Amino acid sequence: LYANPILADTYERVLREARDTLDRLIALHPTMERESIAGSTCKRLALVERAAGSAQAERDAVHAMRAHYENAERRGRDTGATNLYYPTLNRFAALLVEGTATGGLAADEVAEVRHNLSERTRDDPDFWSVCGLTELSLYEAVAQGALADAQSTLAEGFAELHRRVSGTHYWRSVFDSARFVLDAYAPRANAREGKACAALLAMLEKFAWPE
Repeated sequence: LYANPILADTYERVLREARDTLDRLIALHPTMERESIAGSTCKRLALVERAAGSAQAERDAVHAMRAHYENAERRGRDTGATNLYYPTLNRFAALLVEGTATGGLAADEVAEVRHNLSERTRDDPDFWSVCGLTELSLYEAVAQGALADAQSTLAEGFAELHRRVSGTHYWRSVFDSARFVLDAYAPRANAREGKACAALLAMLEKFAWPE
């Protein structure tokens, strides 16, 4: 989809229209959900711009994504949201793509997200809370430049969840999120890390688009 010039052009137009609509809704009444949807729209837009080779447009979209998720976190804290992990995980992803989390994510924020996910998985588990724990570990590994060391553990975490839930609509979202981060990380990483990126993405792609 992203690599098809005709579809990508249409997708970009739709995403920009959606973003304009969301910005108007947020201006009228900001909520965690609206900010999160706007952040997700910017993430998709960044993927389209990356495929088109528009580096500055991609950076602008990622910056806007991070800002929306930061706003979503603030709204979530104000309202006592139980799924605060969602905007924080996505903010982590934006930081990793921007390259501003080199050396590791903030330990207290990682601990908070892991606690939130663990509680959600214990009390009201769903696909996203379970997957979020593995995604958090993936983001930690990328931030530390240690994806290759964590590869087997991450692969097993994703595989175990796939054995339980194989719906492709779930895994296509997971694949896009992983690709968003790993395709940005691989070019600036060493060869061993690059191979780990490719292996994890190949596995997730099979879950998302089985033959």
